[in-house]
This record gives sequence, C-alpha cells and structure tokens, in this order.
Amino acid sequence: MTDEELKAKVLDDEDVYESLVSEYGSEFLWEKQPDDVLMEMDEENIQTACGDDVMNALQRAFHGYDYNPYNADSREPFNPNRDYFFLNGYGNLVSVDADDEEEYIKNAINSKEDFADYCVEQGYVSEDDVKSDESLKTRTHERKLREGLKATVCGGELAGTYDVEELWKYARGKTPPSSDGPRSLAILGNQPKLPGYLGPMWDGDGLRYETQEVYNQLSR
Repeated sequence: MTDEELKAKVLDDEDVYESLVSEYGSEFLWEKQPDDVLMEMDEENIQTACGDDVMNALQRAFHGYDYNPYNADSREPFNPNRDYFFLNGYGNLVSVDADDEEEYIKNAINSKEDFADYCVEQGYVSEDDVKSDESLKTRTHERKLREGLKATVCGGELAGTYDVEELWKYARGKTPPSSDGPRSLAILGNQPKLPGYLGPMWDGDGLRYETQEVYNQLSR
C-alpha cells in the first residue's frame, strides 16, 4: 500500500482518524500549529500569555469564555478552575476542561489531510492499523444506528425524551470509547456526559440519564 493509499484509508475511516488524533494530535499542534496548543492553567502560563499587567489578564478573562465543543453558541464565563486555556483570535482567554481536550484538538487541526500526511510521514500508521472495508461497513452501520438513538433524562431541568444528538448542546465531555461486549454496552461509548446527571446507562432500547436524587429513589 502506497503512502497516498494509506492516507486515503485514514481519511475514509473515522475511527482510525480519531484514534490518531487522540494519540498524536497534541504533537501535531506543537509541530505545525504552535499558536493553537493548549496551555496548562497556572499562574506562570497566564503570565506568559498575558504579560505582567494584571489588569490586562483580567480584561482578557472578562472578554473570554469557557470552551464547549458541543455547543458553539455557549458563552459561559472564563473558568480559572479548568485544566487548560488558550488565547482566541482576539487574544482573549478561553478555558478548557480536561474532558474536552480531545475534542478541542480535533477541532483545532486546520486540515485533516495535513494531519493524515503527518501521521503517515512519521510512521504512526501502517497498513495493519487500517481496518478492512468490511469492518468499515460494520462500523458505518453502527454509527447509523447511533444516529437514531433516543435518550430518557430523568429529573432535573432536562427531564424528558430526546434524540441523543440533541443532548450534545448540553454536554460537557463524552464517555470513553467502548467496543467490547454486546451492543447494549458498546453503544455507551462516545456518548454525551451531562452535568448533574448519572449515566448514560442502557435502558433496553435507548440511553438513560438520572439525577442523583432519582437514582437514590429508584435504588430503595
């Protein structure tokens, strides 16, 4: 398989691409897009980014916001208790939670083609890493099943029934990938995590989220 064929396979297979982003995306940003690298949230790095003028840092924080990759319209205030930050195009501070780091990196990469090129050139992906066409079809089918998935949210402000895709605008982070076991367990991977709710859990034919209060009542 030539490098171009390998690159094409990476770009066609979302699972392989996202696995490479998880492993090497941060390195790619350091090498190719240093202005987009996340900085750890500490006093020294804030000073490096904003200079010694405290008022300047405060102004940048005031005009900044808390990063939410699942809701582009969200503009919650800058949160100094997050794990990372970056400066946006206006030079303002944007806080990033550790659970959102991978999504930030994926969104920060300007060109999927350049990233795939980089991974192939560095030897980070080989023919053995690229799944067969049949496996790709299976995972594509699984993604289509996910698209029609419903979720029941029990208790709290979000109580109701939703298409899972609707819940991403309320999410903070996502569950780890889960490819082992029966479908009812595997499908819990890469699903939205809702602040203030337990779950997701499998509810027979969809996802279920519960507040701690609801969980305690049902567990009696």
